[in-house]
Amino acid sequence: MGIAAVPPASQTAEERLPSKDGTYTAVVQEGQVKVNDKQGKTVYTSKFKFTDKDQIVLLSWNEEDQLTYEVHASDQTVKTYLIKMKDLSESGL
Repeated sequence: MGIAAVPPASQTAEERLPSKDGTYTAVVQEGQVKVNDKQGKTVYTSKFKFTDKDQIVLLSWNEEDQLTYEVHASDQTVKTYLIKMKDLSESGL
């Protein structure tokens, strides 16, 4: 499975990563990760908002509809996050 790299939030390109069964699609918009349903309706918006200098990388979905993504910060640190669609929660790993 490939990695979807996202340019800094200041750029207009939008990256997408569909879940394994196509139920959800993760997108990066305005420095946040959002999850849309099949109809394109946003069903989850990350509680974290990143700066224009940060790079958000959508990594993968697992079979339990959990999305893993990374944030490559401008200070060269990398943080990994997990969104669980079952209970609409998000945490750092």
